[in-house]
Amino acid sequence: MVEQIHRLGTRNKDGKLKVKFGELFNDDQCANLFEARVGTLKAAKRKKI
Repeated sequence: MVEQIHRLGTRNKDGKLKVKFGELFNDDQCANLFEARVGTLKAAKRKKI
């Protein structure tokens, strides 16, 4: 997952790498790699966890 965040993310003013949830999991390569985790993360997002 770290590799994918580095691939898709951008640096903010503080120099921290940031990627939005939708960008990460709407990406085809990520979706294939993390298929099982996507459902869990989406459910957690709905519950604001």
